[in-house]
Amino acid sequence: MGATAPRTVILDTHAANALALPVRNLIIMTRRLVEELDDSELEAVALHEIAHLNEGTGVLFKVRDDPRITRV
Repeated sequence: MGATAPRTVILDTHAANALALPVRNLIIMTRRLVEELDDSELEAVALHEIAHLNEGTGVLFKVRDDPRITRV
């Protein structure tokens, strides 16, 4: 049985960043990051964040409902 695919959200901000939240099995990418990177670069970032989820390392904070977040 395989692992559950992480949820991914886009945070509408001018910063270029990506975060992994292992407790929520969640990856957050900022809109600027998505706009600036090509597909292969985004894939590399996503795989890096998935590695954080698999290792249980990442950011620990509560994500609240925020109009800047688009769930994908």
